Amino acid sequence: MAAQPVTAPPVRSSVGLVLRHPALWLLVCGWVAQLALNPALGHDESVYANAARAWTGGAAYDLPGYRPIGMVALTCAVSWAEHAWALRLLGVAAAVLLLLAIVRLAEALGPPDLDANDRRAHARASIWLAATWAPLGYRSPELLSDLAAAALVIAALAMMVSSPARRAWALAGAALAGAVYVRYGSLPTAAACLGVVAVVRPAASRAWPWAAVGLALGLAPLLAWSHWRTGAVTGIFTDARAAAGIAYPGAGLVYYATHWFARGFAPLLGGLIAIALINTARRPARSWTTVLLAIALVHIGWIGLSAHGEPRYLAIPAAIGCAVVAPTAWAWWRRRRRWALTALAIALTIAALETTLVARARVHERTPIAAAADAIARDRNMIGAPSCWVSGPVASPVTARRSGMNRWPPSSRPSRASVCACPASPA
Repeated sequence: MAAQPVTAPPVRSSVGLVLRHPALWLLVCGWVAQLALNPALGHDESVYANAARAWTGGAAYDLPGYRPIGMVALTCAVSWAEHAWALRLLGVAAAVLLLLAIVRLAEALGPPDLDANDRRAHARASIWLAATWAPLGYRSPELLSDLAAAALVIAALAMMVSSPARRAWALAGAALAGAVYVRYGSLPTAAACLGVVAVVRPAASRAWPWAAVGLALGLAPLLAWSHWRTGAVTGIFTDARAAAGIAYPGAGLVYYATHWFARGFAPLLGGLIAIALINTARRPARSWTTVLLAIALVHIGWIGLSAHGEPRYLAIPAAIGCAVVAPTAWAWWRRRRRWALTALAIALTIAALETTLVARARVHERTPIAAAADAIARDRNMIGAPSCWVSGPVASPVTARRSGMNRWPPSSRPSRASVCACPASPA
């Protein structure tokens, strides 16, 4: 039987819903406060900054094979702004796009005859749930690949769920390919998106090949780059996995299992996702809910076995969870509004406290490293170099003193250096 199309609202309507939602503006307040702190660039940000500065200036830069070329390309796109804020606003933009993708997925779920008002209510509930996931608050003001990759994966899933048209599925495949460009570790998740759909939703068999073609064509240039860069078609993916650095196999899984209701998904969202998983296991069905939860579990399993545990690595399953459990949250709100409001307030408070603590720790951890970079730059008569590698117990690329590195990349004025303050050395 062919998949029935879903009467999801137009994209413009979803954009308006996101922009008008109070939860977005709560997040914006937190993002602006963190941007005002202007901490030194972190490890990943500095690598992207150095590579983008070199590439846009015509200089050579040996980008490590495990660093996603898509993130460097995004950084190059804002290099004209010459300010660290421009780089970090890309992370904020990725977070907003992730919220939009979650809304589109939440609106697409449910039976085809679901009332339009209920779809919009589910979408609004999904945004509130996303706001309770603390990493969305404290990781968005950084240029990291997790949220950008999650936005593309969730957008692809929303296109698959909402339409059986071949064009939509081809675009979904291209979006999955884009997720791999910005985070090489997204390849197994992209493959799982197609594999799980093929197994659980045979009704989508006519459109499935178009998504596979979109994914394959989108990845072709990246595989060619991998062969040129590493000598092997899959070299960049092998390098990315080798660079993960885990204490023991499965360390990530242990972390996610023990932190599921804490830093992993937080109490409210983690509890609702756990309930959805239990209900689906008890009454399995060939539904999109089953597909999405299976993809989330595959992602958790893969990332838990291949990397250490970190909350931001759960961006994709957290976003899927927000869309899948939104109807449950909305039904709870309608029946037990006082209890639902209390639970939401507690969850938002926990997220705000965690965001505050992480943001403060980020500044305190990077300040001494930035001071060391300043000292090295001063010794070399290169004060104002925008970034350098600091070797030692805390080997990490950081920016120079805040007063000297607010402008990134360096301007063409003679007082600014156009190279790193010290030679690059692997962290």
